[in-house]
Amino acid sequence: FGLNHFAGQVNYGTKAWLDKNRDPMSGDLVQLMLSADNKLLKELFTEKVEADAGGGGGKKKSPKFKGVMDTFTAQLNDLNGTLEKCALHFVRCFKTNDQKKKEFNEDEVVMRQLQTSGVLDALRVSREGYPDRMIFETFSSQYIAVPGLKTAAELAPKPPKERVDTLLERLEVPKEKFRSGKTRVFFAAGVLDGLRAKRTAMQAKIATEIQRVGRGLVARAKARELRKIREAALQAMVAATPGEDIEALRTAIKGAKDAGLP
Repeated sequence: FGLNHFAGQVNYGTKAWLDKNRDPMSGDLVQLMLSADNKLLKELFTEKVEADAGGGGGKKKSPKFKGVMDTFTAQLNDLNGTLEKCALHFVRCFKTNDQKKKEFNEDEVVMRQLQTSGVLDALRVSREGYPDRMIFETFSSQYIAVPGLKTAAELAPKPPKERVDTLLERLEVPKEKFRSGKTRVFFAAGVLDGLRAKRTAMQAKIATEIQRVGRGLVARAKARELRKIREAALQAMVAATPGEDIEALRTAIKGAKDAGLP
Protein backbone atom coordinates (compact mmCIF):
# COMPACT_ATOMS: atom_id res chain seq x y z
CA PHE A 1 0.00 0.00 0.00
CA GLY A 2 1.07 3.60 -0.46
CA LEU A 3 0.71 6.82 1.52
CA ASN A 4 0.74 10.29 0.02
CA HIS A 5 3.30 12.33 1.97
CA PHE A 6 4.14 15.96 1.25
CA ALA A 7 7.17 14.74 -0.70
CA GLY A 8 5.12 12.33 -2.80
CA GLN A 9 3.75 8.79 -2.57
CA VAL A 10 5.69 6.35 -0.38
CA ASN A 11 5.02 2.60 -0.74
CA TYR A 12 5.10 0.18 2.19
CA GLY A 13 5.09 -3.63 2.41
CA THR A 14 3.36 -5.62 5.17
CA LYS A 15 5.43 -8.80 4.83
CA ALA A 16 6.74 -9.83 8.29
CA TRP A 17 5.67 -6.45 9.60
CA LEU A 18 4.35 -7.78 12.92
CA ASP A 19 7.42 -9.98 13.44
CA LYS A 20 9.73 -7.01 12.98
CA ASN A 21 7.77 -4.88 15.42
CA ARG A 22 6.87 -7.50 18.02
CA ASP A 23 7.13 -6.09 21.54
CA PRO A 24 7.27 -8.64 24.41
CA MET A 25 4.80 -8.14 27.20
CA SER A 26 5.94 -7.22 30.67
CA GLY A 27 5.92 -10.07 33.19
CA ASP A 28 4.20 -7.83 35.72
CA LEU A 29 1.39 -7.16 33.25
CA VAL A 30 0.97 -10.90 32.57
CA GLN A 31 0.69 -11.61 36.30
CA LEU A 32 -1.85 -8.81 36.63
CA MET A 33 -3.99 -10.29 33.84
CA LEU A 34 -3.80 -13.75 35.44
CA SER A 35 -5.37 -12.35 38.59
CA ALA A 36 -8.23 -10.72 36.66
CA ASP A 37 -11.87 -11.58 37.40
CA ASN A 38 -12.68 -11.94 33.70
CA LYS A 39 -12.40 -15.68 32.86
CA LEU A 40 -11.71 -15.14 29.15
CA LEU A 41 -8.93 -12.68 29.84
CA LYS A 42 -7.46 -15.01 32.45
CA GLU A 43 -7.56 -17.99 30.04
CA LEU A 44 -5.86 -15.99 27.27
CA PHE A 45 -2.91 -15.12 29.46
CA THR A 46 -2.77 -18.62 30.98
CA GLU A 47 -2.31 -19.97 27.45
CA LYS A 48 0.40 -17.40 26.83
CA VAL A 49 2.34 -18.36 29.98
CA GLU A 50 2.07 -22.08 29.10
CA ALA A 51 3.19 -21.40 25.52
CA ASP A 52 6.17 -19.38 26.71
CA ALA A 53 7.13 -22.04 29.22
CA GLY A 54 6.78 -24.86 26.66
CA GLY A 55 8.73 -23.07 23.95
CA GLY A 56 11.55 -22.05 26.23
CA GLY A 57 12.25 -25.40 27.90
CA GLY A 58 10.28 -24.60 31.01
CA LYS A 59 12.28 -21.46 31.79
CA LYS A 60 10.37 -18.46 33.01
CA LYS A 61 11.02 -15.20 31.19
CA SER A 62 12.50 -12.38 33.22
CA PRO A 63 10.19 -9.41 33.62
CA LYS A 64 13.20 -7.17 32.92
CA PHE A 65 13.12 -7.06 29.12
CA LYS A 66 13.71 -4.50 26.42
CA GLY A 67 10.92 -4.21 23.91
CA VAL A 68 10.68 -2.11 20.77
CA MET A 69 9.53 0.99 22.66
CA ASP A 70 12.18 0.59 25.36
CA THR A 71 14.90 0.26 22.74
CA PHE A 72 13.57 3.25 20.82
CA THR A 73 13.37 5.37 23.98
CA ALA A 74 16.95 4.49 24.97
CA GLN A 75 18.21 5.31 21.49
CA LEU A 76 16.31 8.60 21.48
CA ASN A 77 17.78 9.58 24.85
CA ASP A 78 21.28 8.77 23.61
CA LEU A 79 20.67 10.85 20.49
CA ASN A 80 19.42 13.81 22.52
CA GLY A 81 22.49 13.57 24.76
CA THR A 82 24.78 13.56 21.74
CA LEU A 83 22.98 16.52 20.13
CA GLU A 84 23.29 18.55 23.32
CA LYS A 85 27.08 18.06 23.33
CA CYS A 86 27.65 18.93 19.66
CA ALA A 87 27.52 21.90 17.35
CA LEU A 88 25.25 20.64 14.61
CA HIS A 89 26.00 20.95 10.92
CA PHE A 90 23.67 19.06 8.60
CA VAL A 91 24.71 17.97 5.12
CA ARG A 92 22.00 17.19 2.57
CA CYS A 93 23.00 15.36 -0.61
CA PHE A 94 21.08 15.75 -3.87
CA LYS A 95 21.22 14.05 -7.24
CA THR A 96 22.28 16.51 -9.93
CA ASN A 97 20.44 14.60 -12.62
CA ASP A 98 18.16 11.59 -13.09
CA GLN A 99 20.52 9.89 -15.55
CA LYS A 100 23.27 9.43 -12.90
CA LYS A 101 25.78 11.19 -15.16
CA LYS A 102 28.83 12.85 -13.68
CA GLU A 103 29.50 16.56 -14.17
CA PHE A 104 25.96 17.08 -15.48
CA ASN A 105 23.60 19.36 -13.58
CA GLU A 106 19.87 19.78 -14.11
CA ASP A 107 18.41 22.77 -12.26
CA GLU A 108 14.88 21.33 -12.35
CA VAL A 109 15.99 18.08 -10.67
CA VAL A 110 17.87 19.90 -7.90
CA MET A 111 15.02 22.36 -7.31
CA ARG A 112 12.49 19.51 -7.12
CA GLN A 113 14.56 17.81 -4.42
CA LEU A 114 14.93 21.07 -2.49
CA GLN A 115 11.19 21.62 -2.50
CA THR A 116 10.16 18.04 -1.63
CA SER A 117 12.85 17.30 0.98
CA GLY A 118 11.75 20.07 3.31
CA VAL A 119 15.08 21.93 3.15
CA LEU A 120 13.50 25.22 2.08
CA ASP A 121 10.83 24.93 4.78
CA ALA A 122 13.49 24.13 7.38
CA LEU A 123 15.47 27.21 6.33
CA ARG A 124 12.36 29.37 6.54
CA VAL A 125 11.50 28.09 10.03
CA SER A 126 15.12 28.47 11.12
CA ARG A 127 15.26 32.09 10.00
CA GLU A 128 12.02 32.92 11.77
CA GLY A 129 13.21 31.49 15.11
CA TYR A 130 16.42 31.36 17.14
CA PRO A 131 18.33 28.33 15.82
CA ASP A 132 21.69 29.04 17.48
CA ARG A 133 22.21 28.71 21.21
CA MET A 134 25.09 28.86 23.68
CA ILE A 135 25.48 28.44 27.44
CA PHE A 136 26.08 31.76 29.21
CA GLU A 137 29.53 30.79 30.52
CA THR A 138 30.68 29.47 27.13
CA PHE A 139 29.53 32.58 25.26
CA SER A 140 31.06 35.04 27.73
CA SER A 141 34.39 33.18 27.83
CA GLN A 142 34.65 33.26 24.03
CA TYR A 143 33.46 36.80 23.33
CA ILE A 144 34.06 38.87 26.48
CA ALA A 145 37.34 40.29 25.15
CA VAL A 146 35.97 41.23 21.70
CA PRO A 147 34.82 44.76 22.71
CA GLY A 148 38.14 45.30 24.55
CA LEU A 149 40.08 44.23 27.62
CA LYS A 150 38.49 47.04 29.63
CA THR A 151 35.06 45.54 28.97
CA ALA A 152 36.30 42.08 30.00
CA ALA A 153 37.54 43.39 33.37
CA GLU A 154 34.29 45.30 33.93
CA LEU A 155 31.92 42.43 33.13
CA ALA A 156 33.82 39.59 34.82
CA PRO A 157 32.28 40.08 38.33
CA LYS A 158 28.65 40.20 37.05
CA PRO A 159 26.23 37.21 37.09
CA PRO A 160 26.27 35.10 33.90
CA LYS A 161 22.94 36.30 32.45
CA GLU A 162 23.58 39.98 33.18
CA ARG A 163 27.12 39.62 31.84
CA VAL A 164 25.87 38.16 28.55
CA ASP A 165 23.12 40.78 28.09
CA THR A 166 25.60 43.61 28.70
CA LEU A 167 28.18 41.99 26.45
CA LEU A 168 25.69 41.69 23.58
CA GLU A 169 24.78 45.34 24.05
CA ARG A 170 28.49 46.28 23.79
CA LEU A 171 28.74 44.10 20.67
CA GLU A 172 25.85 46.11 19.15
CA VAL A 173 23.51 43.13 18.73
CA PRO A 174 19.86 44.29 18.44
CA LYS A 175 17.60 43.04 21.24
CA GLU A 176 15.16 41.43 18.78
CA LYS A 177 18.02 39.27 17.44
CA PHE A 178 18.55 37.29 20.66
CA ARG A 179 16.72 35.93 23.69
CA SER A 180 18.18 35.04 27.09
CA GLY A 181 16.88 31.96 28.88
CA LYS A 182 17.77 30.58 32.31
CA THR A 183 21.13 29.08 31.32
CA ARG A 184 21.49 29.81 27.58
CA VAL A 185 21.31 32.63 25.11
CA PHE A 186 19.46 32.08 21.80
CA PHE A 187 20.40 33.86 18.57
CA ALA A 188 18.48 34.55 15.38
CA ALA A 189 19.90 33.16 12.15
CA GLY A 190 23.17 34.80 11.12
CA VAL A 191 23.85 36.61 14.42
CA LEU A 192 26.35 34.08 15.74
CA ASP A 193 28.18 34.04 12.40
CA GLY A 194 28.56 37.81 12.60
CA LEU A 195 29.91 37.57 16.15
CA ARG A 196 32.38 34.91 15.06
CA ALA A 197 33.58 37.23 12.28
CA LYS A 198 34.13 40.04 14.84
CA ARG A 199 36.02 37.65 17.11
CA THR A 200 38.21 36.46 14.23
CA ALA A 201 38.96 40.07 13.23
CA MET A 202 39.92 40.88 16.84
CA GLN A 203 42.19 37.83 17.01
CA ALA A 204 43.82 38.78 13.70
CA LYS A 205 44.44 42.30 14.99
CA ILE A 206 46.03 40.98 18.18
CA ALA A 207 48.14 38.49 16.21
CA THR A 208 49.35 41.29 13.94
CA GLU A 209 50.29 43.41 16.96
CA ILE A 210 52.17 40.49 18.54
CA GLN A 211 54.04 39.93 15.27
CA ARG A 212 54.91 43.63 15.05
CA VAL A 213 56.30 43.71 18.59
CA GLY A 214 58.18 40.43 18.12
CA ARG A 215 59.76 41.51 14.85
CA GLY A 216 60.73 44.82 16.42
CA LEU A 217 62.50 43.03 19.30
CA VAL A 218 64.36 40.76 16.89
CA ALA A 219 65.36 43.68 14.64
CA ARG A 220 66.61 45.76 17.57
CA ALA A 221 68.61 42.82 18.91
CA LYS A 222 70.25 42.34 15.51
CA ALA A 223 70.96 46.08 15.30
CA ARG A 224 72.68 46.06 18.72
CA GLU A 225 74.75 43.03 17.73
CA LEU A 226 75.75 44.65 14.44
CA ARG A 227 76.66 47.88 16.26
CA LYS A 228 78.95 45.96 18.60
CA ILE A 229 80.63 44.22 15.66
CA ARG A 230 81.16 47.54 13.86
CA GLU A 231 82.56 49.21 16.96
CA ALA A 232 84.98 46.31 17.50
CA ALA A 233 86.07 46.45 13.82
CA LEU A 234 86.55 50.22 14.00
CA GLN A 235 88.64 49.97 17.15
CA ALA A 236 90.78 47.26 15.53
CA MET A 237 91.37 49.42 12.46
CA VAL A 238 92.22 52.49 14.56
CA ALA A 239 94.63 50.43 16.65
CA ALA A 240 96.39 49.07 13.54
CA THR A 241 96.72 52.42 11.76
CA PRO A 242 99.76 53.92 13.68
CA GLY A 243 101.81 50.72 13.43
CA GLU A 244 103.94 49.41 10.59
CA ASP A 245 102.23 46.00 10.39
CA ILE A 246 100.64 46.19 6.93
CA GLU A 247 99.06 42.74 7.19
CA ALA A 248 97.35 43.65 10.47
CA LEU A 249 96.06 46.86 8.91
CA ARG A 250 94.69 44.95 5.89
CA THR A 251 92.95 42.50 8.22
CA ALA A 252 91.44 45.37 10.22
CA ILE A 253 90.20 47.13 7.06
CA LYS A 254 88.69 43.89 5.72
CA GLY A 255 86.93 43.31 9.06
CA ALA A 256 85.57 46.88 8.98
CA LYS A 257 84.21 46.38 5.46
CA ASP A 258 82.62 43.06 6.41
CA ALA A 259 80.96 44.80 9.35
CA GLY A 260 79.43 47.37 6.97
CA LEU A 261 81.60 50.34 7.84
CA PRO A 262 81.94 52.87 4.99
